[in-house]
Amino acid sequence: MNWMKRCIELMRAMVSLNRSGDALQEYRRVTEMSRRYLDEDPSEDLQACYRELAEAGREGQFNLDAIRNELLEGDFGRQGPFFCDYPAFKEIYNIQMRNLERLGSTMFLGVIMVGEPGNRISSVSRESAMAGLQEILRKNLRKGDIVTRFAPTVVAMLLPTVNYSTGGMVMERVEHLFYEEYPTRSVTVHHRISPLGGTM
Repeated sequence: MNWMKRCIELMRAMVSLNRSGDALQEYRRVTEMSRRYLDEDPSEDLQACYRELAEAGREGQFNLDAIRNELLEGDFGRQGPFFCDYPAFKEIYNIQMRNLERLGSTMFLGVIMVGEPGNRISSVSRESAMAGLQEILRKNLRKGDIVTRFAPTVVAMLLPTVNYSTGGMVMERVEHLFYEEYPTRSVTVHHRISPLGGTM
C-alpha cells in the first residue's frame, strides 16, 4: 500500500534526524489509523520498522527515568479497562498465567457473546450491538481489567481484581446494562466466567 510505504519512509527519515520520539508517535498514529479505518493489524513491514525505531530510541538510554518515561503510557491516569487487539491480549494472558502459577493466585477470564450461538445476525446489527457493549464495558469495568474483541460477536476480558462472586456480579451487571440501554433490540447477550491459575 503506497501510503503505508510513505509513512515508513517518513519514520525512517525521522530516525536519521535523531527524532526517534517523533517517529514512534507517527508509528502509533499509523497503527491506529490502520486498525480503525482498515480493520487491519500492523503489516510485517510496519512491525519491522517499529523494531528499528525502538532500537534507535533505546540507544544511549541506559537511564531508569528515560526507560520509565518511554514505557509509561500517555493516558496512564485514565479510568476504566485497557482495550487491546487480540495478539496483545494473548501476550498479556500468557504473562499473567505464568505469574499466577508462580504466585499461586487466581484471576478470572470473562466472555460475553452477542447473539445466539449458531444464529447469524446482520453485520449492521452486530456492529451496533458490539459498539454498545464495548462502551458499557469501558464505563463499568475497572482499571486493570483487560478487554479484547476475540471474535466478531465475542468480547473476552481478564479480570484480575475480582473473586468468583464479584466477577459473576460484574458480568451480570454488564448484561443488565446492555438490555437496559438497548431495550428494543432483538439481539441478546450471554456471558461466562471462569477462574484461571491457583485456588479460589
